[in-house]
Amino acid sequence: MTATFYTIATDIGNAKEANAIALGLRRKFVALAVGDGGGENAPIPTPKPNQKALLGEWRRAPLNSLEPDPKNPSQLIAEQIIPENEGGKWIREMALIDEDGDLCYISNAPPTYKPLLPEGSGKTQGLRMVIIVSNVANVELKIDPSVVLATREYADKAITVAMKAHSDAVDPHPQYALKNVTVTARNQVVKDTDLNTLTTAGVYAYAHKDGGNANAPEWAPKSGVMIVSATYTGVTQVIHDLATSEISSRVRLGNGDWSPWSRQALRGTTLDAYGIADAYTKAVIDAKFYTREQAVAMFAPGQAVFEATADFTPVREDNWLTMIGGGGVGGSGGRDMNGVMIPGGGGGAGQWVYRRYVKLPIGVPVRVTIGAGGKGAATVLASTSGPLANGGTGGASSFGTYLTLSGGNGGGGGFTGAGSVGGTGGKGWPYGSSGEYTGSTVGQTARGGAGGNGLFGGGGPGIHGYQATSANGYGSGGGGGSLYYMNGADSNGGDGSGGLCIVEW
Repeated sequence: MTATFYTIATDIGNAKEANAIALGLRRKFVALAVGDGGGENAPIPTPKPNQKALLGEWRRAPLNSLEPDPKNPSQLIAEQIIPENEGGKWIREMALIDEDGDLCYISNAPPTYKPLLPEGSGKTQGLRMVIIVSNVANVELKIDPSVVLATREYADKAITVAMKAHSDAVDPHPQYALKNVTVTARNQVVKDTDLNTLTTAGVYAYAHKDGGNANAPEWAPKSGVMIVSATYTGVTQVIHDLATSEISSRVRLGNGDWSPWSRQALRGTTLDAYGIADAYTKAVIDAKFYTREQAVAMFAPGQAVFEATADFTPVREDNWLTMIGGGGVGGSGGRDMNGVMIPGGGGGAGQWVYRRYVKLPIGVPVRVTIGAGGKGAATVLASTSGPLANGGTGGASSFGTYLTLSGGNGGGGGFTGAGSVGGTGGKGWPYGSSGEYTGSTVGQTARGGAGGNGLFGGGGPGIHGYQATSANGYGSGGGGGSLYYMNGADSNGGDGSGGLCIVEW
């Protein structure tokens, strides 16, 4: 297949190459010319050896690069970049220009339009021309770096070359006075020496028996390794004590003065070893936080005053509070007009917290109020339809203004008449349970609801019979009332128990 796009040497180019080979001269290509082939709608031109100019040249600019083709050493690749602010023309032909301004190589190209920004589109256009020469070594690239636009590939390659030259240089920074540091002393022993005079760079064996070295550290490391380094900023001495693993160091500045010796423990276990003087020691921390008594104050139902006494340490501002409100009463039980047993619901437990942190000011009294358990009202035998009496609510517990906990609600009394039901459990933490109503006249099937269990014990259990049970633990709800069928006695709900407060510090 015949090639459509190709590059040829012009007659002038061939003559100059032959002359360069014969005389051993180097050829210099400096620019690339671009043309539209003779007009906006011109056909693709055919390169001719006798051409001395392009048919429609509209740009001539310095080369970006001219280098051997890495895939074919006998070929050269000429490269040029057209910036965004040039164009508005077609590219159909190119020519390689030497330093005399002669067209030495000419080629046609696939028609490409190079737009301008005002046209609504802009781009940077890269152009490449591949030429074949008899001897690549006879070709010299001539570029003016002030006007050349570089491709990224060209820039990356230039940076790589520059960095390698820098890293390979023996002395890449000749502007600095210090060019090399040479260790001139090895395996020498430093003893009975004035250390102020030791400024020769080296690695030394250090010995300080009986304080023989003048101007040594006052903590007097006995034996180890001494390193002396010298730079343009000064001299540094470092002593590694083999016995203690401590590092001692100092610096002589440009004015000849030595800095004080500094000391650092590599494996130090004390604050002093690291020069830290403004921190709590282990003994102080133990005394403040661990070696102290655990004190507990408890308060039963009623009112009391908790006072942090003046001999408490500041750490004892930290307190932990456990508290519960009073329990609710169980609801009343009984029987309706038809002799059907109606059980009451259990009372709810009081609201509670366990070991909540409270910070208190030392010596300032805190009023503590403990909620009492709820008390039930007497129940009469139902003669009309309606609810039996609900249980009472437990009292709230409070710790000054820091915390208030509600008491449990009383259980509901049973409802007699049409649609008789057992009483509901009282609201609380947790709720009491509802009475078990079955619509039977058999007493053993009518069970009062159990009271809610508090933090410190169970609520009153729901049982058969006329005698309701009171709560067992602090803040628990009382059991719901029931009925003993054999003697027909109605019952009140069981009492809730009072709350409790425990303060620990």
